Amino acid sequence: MDTENLRSILIQLTKSLTVHDIEIVDYVQESSVHFRIIAEGYASQEKAKRVITVLNLINAGRPDLSKNMLISIDPLTPEEFRNFYDSSDSTSSGVSSGTGQAAKPAEA
Repeated sequence: MDTENLRSILIQLTKSLTVHDIEIVDYVQESSVHFRIIAEGYASQEKAKRVITVLNLINAGRPDLSKNMLISIDPLTPEEFRNFYDSSDSTSSGVSSGTGQAAKPAEA
């Protein structure tokens, strides 16, 4: 599986939805790729959900990718969003699992 191609698809989709305030974190764990979308505010979370809907449609036609790709949304308050950038070394904390379900952010 080509992680950079998957990441590129996500970036293009977020650009097409004019989502400017999300960050995509990818990493390989046990032969799977997890794209974590961190969105600030309700509107951005809704846009991120639309991105996931499109990705799910792509995955429906690409069974070779869907079993290895996990997408999750971590909704954050504006303060939590700012704090996320202050602790950029903790990319694995608060990771939620699921495909398109809004997850609660990690406790501070």
